[in-house]
This record gives sequence, structure tokens and C-alpha cells, in this order.
Amino acid sequence: MNDNFEAILRLTRAGVLRGPLCPNEGSRALFGRIDWTEVYRLAGRCGVTAMTAGVLSDLPADLRPPLQIRLSWEMSAQKCREEFNARHKAACSLRKVLQKAGCTRVLMLKGETLAALYPDPSGRASSDLDIMPLDHYDESNRAVEALGIDVDYSHSKHSGFRFEGQEVENHTPSPDWASRRNEYRTAELIGKAAASGKLQEGPCGYQELDPVTAAIHTLSHFAMHILLNEEVTLRMALDLELLLRRYPSVPDEWKDGLRYTGLEPFAAVMLCMLDKLFGEGREPRVVATKKRARDARSIINLYILDRGSRIQRLLVKYRYLPLSACESISLLSQKLLRRIRR
Repeated sequence: MNDNFEAILRLTRAGVLRGPLCPNEGSRALFGRIDWTEVYRLAGRCGVTAMTAGVLSDLPADLRPPLQIRLSWEMSAQKCREEFNARHKAACSLRKVLQKAGCTRVLMLKGETLAALYPDPSGRASSDLDIMPLDHYDESNRAVEALGIDVDYSHSKHSGFRFEGQEVENHTPSPDWASRRNEYRTAELIGKAAASGKLQEGPCGYQELDPVTAAIHTLSHFAMHILLNEEVTLRMALDLELLLRRYPSVPDEWKDGLRYTGLEPFAAVMLCMLDKLFGEGREPRVVATKKRARDARSIINLYILDRGSRIQRLLVKYRYLPLSACESISLLSQKLLRRIRR
């Protein structure tokens, strides 16, 4: 890890995990030689700008970033908080619409349920709302369309629409067998949790997943971003870290679910990665073998810092997130269809 990213980690640990910002002379030397313009850019890329803004003033005066960067940092943090409040307001309004349409049980996925794990929930950056009407998926879409809102049905696992200025992903509770195994089997686990009464009360009248299912869903979401070469942020890793800190028994209780979803090898390297990123001052959760440590560093460099080659990404993806035969055939069919349409 380079100095600028190490500085982001120290700021994040101090802002979210309440760790010491400058515990030793090495830390003072680190903050004395970093490029604050690059650190500020990294904070935005990593999704931790609002989480770290409050601890900049804890640095000794001679180590703080220039005034202009501090002002920009605080403005970005304020914007994040305002966006959180706007999403919360929209989520509450949407819940009333769905309730009126008879959608009695609606899950809030990620979002505010994970934000509640943070010291300041409004500091958790996000771009949309993820919900899942457990019993009335079609009715929920019709209720939104009745308001004159266009609903996008092009995705196989969720519909999409814009409600009160917020992007909403309305996830179907029915597993899609054309999806990757970890994705549709995670959806099955969510259905089983709902059927067995494991759901908990969430914000604005929504329900939320029990800790074990929530941890598997968070891990599966992280895996899908890697498989699809989409943006992976430090905040996504922090979601899982805080969930495991709040519910330390989860790593013992999620083993059967990990085997069922095929995420067990990926979970091991992810726990090793969390130990590297946030493990200062706590016991490691997993034995860091040479292979795990190497691949944990690879995930950090390739997906969080966006450094490395496509070949290196493929090696990580297909080592820990292999495709089943059905998935491989499905992807090949999609490629053939795209070529035919051209």
C-alpha cells in the first residue's frame, strides 16, 4: 500500500472505528510526506470523504491539509449528508406508497440498514435505494407506474425507477436461475430467512435481514462487483467490517450459507483483506496464509485502487468466484446473441 492510501486508512479508522490517528512517530512522518490533493481524491474514490472529514482537525496543526482542501473536504461531506437525508425522506415516502398498494412486507437491502452501523449514519455514501417487496413484487411496480413514473424492466434481478429524485432498484424475491450461483442462491437464502421469521424491523416501516443473511448478502454484493469489473470501494469493505464487529458470532454462523452460495473461498480471502485494512488493534479473523495474503493485496490493488492488469483480475475472479457450467453456457449464449445482433 502506498503512503496516500495508508493515510486514508488511518483517517478512516479514526473516523469510523475510533482508532488513534497518530499513535507513533511513524504516523506523524506519514502525514508529513503525503500528497493531500491525492489523498482527497482517494477519499472520494473510496467513498469515505464524509467519514473522514471530522478527524482532519485532530491532526497536529503542522500536518493538516491546506485550507482549500479542508474546505472542499467539508463541502463534500456536507453534500453526502444532505444526499443521505434526501434518500431517507424518499424511502419513507415510497414505503407509504407501497403500503397503500398492499405491499405489507418490503425489505430494505443495504442502504440505511448498513448505515446504522456507522457512528454517523449520514456519512455513509450511497447512490441509490435497494428494496425487495417479498410478497408483492408485481404490485409494487404497478403502484409506482400508477404515479406516472416509468419503470425499467431491462434487468433480470430488479426493476428500476426514479422516485423523488432518487434511483431505486426494486429487487425481485424470485431467484433468477440465469444468474450466477452466488447471486440466485443468496436470493434463496433471503427467501428462507423471510419464511422462517428471521427478518427484523428496519427504518421507515421496512424490514431488514438478520445479521447472518445480511453478511452473506453483503459479501455476495461485493463479489458481483468484482465479477462484473464494477467499482469497488473501501466503504463496501467497511460495511462488512462493521457488520462483523457488531455481530462477532457471524463468522461461525454463516458457514453453511457460504457453502451453499459457493462463497466460502472468497469469504476467507475477504476476511484476510479486512484484517489488513481494519485489523489494527483487534484479533485477526482468519489465518493469513501466503496465498490469502497475496490475493487480499491483489483485491485491494486491483479493485479498490484500480491498479493492475486485466489478466490479474481474471486470475483473482476465477480463483475465488468460478462459473458453473450453466453460467458459462449462459454467458457464451449472451456473447453469441450480441454478435448476431451486430
